[in-house]
Amino acid sequence: MRLLRATARRVKSRPAPSLDGPVAGVRAWIAAEEASGAVVLRSQVLPHSAWRSATETAACGLGRMPHDAPDERCECGLYAWWRLDDTAVGQAADAVATALGLHPLGAVLGAVMGWGERVVLHREGWRAGRARIVALSAPDRECCDAMLARYLARVEPYADWAAERAARSLWASESVVRRVAAGYCVPVVPQRGLESVAREHGCRPDLA
Repeated sequence: MRLLRATARRVKSRPAPSLDGPVAGVRAWIAAEEASGAVVLRSQVLPHSAWRSATETAACGLGRMPHDAPDERCECGLYAWWRLDDTAVGQAADAVATALGLHPLGAVLGAVMGWGERVVLHREGWRAGRARIVALSAPDRECCDAMLARYLARVEPYADWAAERAARSLWASESVVRRVAAGYCVPVVPQRGLESVAREHGCRPDLA
């Protein structure tokens, strides 16, 4: 496994730590209902790209010179955060709020493991060539609403519509999450347990 530090964050960086196996992370998706009635998980970054199974392989679709994903000179790859924080939850809410034409049913949180020929690491998380969902969670609404409010106050302090967005139903219900989890054949766990579950399937290197 070749490990790379993201070039945009290479400020006084040390060499990337060696890994003997997959990396652990958490992430979010948009749960969306298709015309067939199936509910699938869609990427936040590329909402029209769906995860068709619990295991996905990355491919770069940015129209640049062909290369394997991820590449340190590109933004391609399958993304995850090391932990769920205000920014992670805020970006998940942003993705649901702007998922036009996808019949979004809310944000779904999950624990993932990543691996491949290359893994790009940075302080907030990683991107890998392959990733697998190991568990899903229905967002804890009270906790996520509080994190979203802090995120909006920081990045959109003067936006009149920020409070309106924070009050929307942006999080998938437990019934939706269980429906999705059954389709992907993965367990459902409480949000507070996601990071622990991820660590059972991969490591979190020291990037301090």
